[in-house]
Amino acid sequence: MNKNQRIQQLVATVGAALVGVASLGIASEAGAVGITGGNYTLDNHPDGAASSPFYGLRLDGLLSGNSKDIYTFNFTEGGASVGLNYDVTSNTINISGTAYGGLDQGDSYDSPELFSIDFTYHNVQQVAGDDDVWVDGRNAGKSTGTITRQASGDVYNLADFSGANAYSFRLGDGDKNQGYRGHQGISGWGWLNHAPAPSDPSLSPHLYSSDWLFTAQPKPAAVPESPWTAGALALLVGGVVVLKRKQRLA
Repeated sequence: MNKNQRIQQLVATVGAALVGVASLGIASEAGAVGITGGNYTLDNHPDGAASSPFYGLRLDGLLSGNSKDIYTFNFTEGGASVGLNYDVTSNTINISGTAYGGLDQGDSYDSPELFSIDFTYHNVQQVAGDDDVWVDGRNAGKSTGTITRQASGDVYNLADFSGANAYSFRLGDGDKNQGYRGHQGISGWGWLNHAPAPSDPSLSPHLYSSDWLFTAQPKPAAVPESPWTAGALALLVGGVVVLKRKQRLA
C-alpha cells in the first residue's frame, strides 16, 4: 500500500468514526423519553377551551370575582415569555415569567396588559407506571405563587387545587405517551385557586375554570466540544489537505 492509499484509508476511517459519533448523539436525543430536570420554554396549548386568543393559563374571575368572566394569559405574544424549571434535587417545579392577557372576549382581550407569574410546586414525583411527573392531590394547597399586574402592581395569590383529581398538576405526555388533549409533546396542566393578596387562596372556593394548560419544550443544554472529536476533525481535514497537495505534486 503506497502513501496515497494509506492517507485515503486514514481519511475514510476518521470520517466513519465522526459519523458514528454524530449518529450516537442523534439517536440518544431521539430516543429520550420522560421528564428530565432542567429548564423548559412554555407555549400556549393548542386545545385551550376558550379558543383564540390561545393561552397557557386561565383564571376565570381573577379581577372581577365573577366566574363567568374568562381571564386568559398568553405565554408567547405581546411581550410574553414564560419558562419552567424542574429541580430534581429539591423535587420542585417553578413556573415564572411574563404573560400577556386579561378579560377574554372570544377573539381578543379587553384592555390587555402584562402580568408577572411566579409559582412553585413542591413534592413533585414521578407518576407510578409512567414517565410523567405530578404533584399528588393529597398535597394540594401546599404549592403557592403569585400573579401580578405589572402596570398597577396588584398582586393575586395562587395555590394548587386538586378537587376530585388524583393530582393538582402534571407535566408530561399523558398516560403511556398518548399525549394530552391532542398534543403529542410535553404538556403541563393542573388546577388553581386564586384570591387577591393578602388572602389565602387555599381557603377560597374554586372558580371554574382556573388552571394551567401549556406545552413545554426542553431548553437544550450547552454541550462542551469533545477534545477527541475536535482532534479527529483536525486530523481529517489535515489528511485531506496532505492528500490534495501530494496529488498536485504527482
